Amino acid sequence: MIPSDYSPEASPFATRTAPLPHADAATPAAPLPTAPRASKATSPPAKRTNPAATVLILSIALAATTGLIIGYLIGCTKAQTAKEPIAKAKTHPPSQPAPKLVEPVPELPAPPDPELAAAPDKPDEPADEGPPLKILAAPEAALKAFLLAPDWHARLKHVANPEEMAEVMKGYYAEEHDGPINPLSVAVQESRDDSAGVPDFYIYLVTTGQAPEGFPVAVMNREGGWKVDWGSFVEFHDDHFSRFAGGQAGDKGAFHLLVRITNFAPKREGFTAFRLDPPLPDRDRYGFVPTGSELHEMLKKSTDWGKPGHAVLRLMRHPGEDGKNWLEITELLATEWWPENP
Repeated sequence: MIPSDYSPEASPFATRTAPLPHADAATPAAPLPTAPRASKATSPPAKRTNPAATVLILSIALAATTGLIIGYLIGCTKAQTAKEPIAKAKTHPPSQPAPKLVEPVPELPAPPDPELAAAPDKPDEPADEGPPLKILAAPEAALKAFLLAPDWHARLKHVANPEEMAEVMKGYYAEEHDGPINPLSVAVQESRDDSAGVPDFYIYLVTTGQAPEGFPVAVMNREGGWKVDWGSFVEFHDDHFSRFAGGQAGDKGAFHLLVRITNFAPKREGFTAFRLDPPLPDRDRYGFVPTGSELHEMLKKSTDWGKPGHAVLRLMRHPGEDGKNWLEITELLATEWWPENP
């Protein structure tokens, strides 16, 4: 129901531009224009500004300007980057490495000492000739002359005690091969000095085709020059101990051996065993000595656990019940292979 005092113009939904007609309202003599229409008719177009449009236009202009600036900067950067490889290529060609920034300065030799340079010219101060190479070279030269000698006659003059060894060597080479021995290598193992401190004894390790592992050879300074101990040489070179233990030659012999205490030897009642090795690999045997004997005590003193003794032993070969030979130690001839003054 509509109230009696209802007016369309007072309604919140009414507009000023189009008033609703009312049956009871009187028509005015002249239409009264509304405020919006009067403003539209009288305001000039230039003064009608829209803030949103103005902001939009300024934003577009700012974006365009920013884009141009960024594009210009990117273009400059690319141009500079494109120029750098060309400059480097001109300075350092790819085919050549870049030069070092800092080159090491070579050390110049120190200027010679005028006093040292003048020393050789002084008659009372002879120049230093260095170490006595002749002393080191002489024993090796004697050893090589001994090895390369064509036969025992030529070899005899390089042997210690030639007068005593002449008949022994003659009889030995009557049954054994004689001729030159071509060593594969010769190297010093040990040297000894005399009372004046001058070397007078050398031990060389000599390797040959027959013994590529090498064996020791003693060379000593005697009257007439450096001489070779022929007895130990021929024992090692011709492998006398292995031949003897295997049943060749007589049943007695003397040998240069390494003597070791052992617990791995087979048991033999009334005997104590020692391990015996020549200075060649894989030729070890066991030698037995009567337990508690004087010889047994002497052998114990000449060796120790892990430390073999260098002894010259006389051995006797016995046939075993099982067909294998066993060796008895019958005499301790020396506790050193080469005495201080042989």
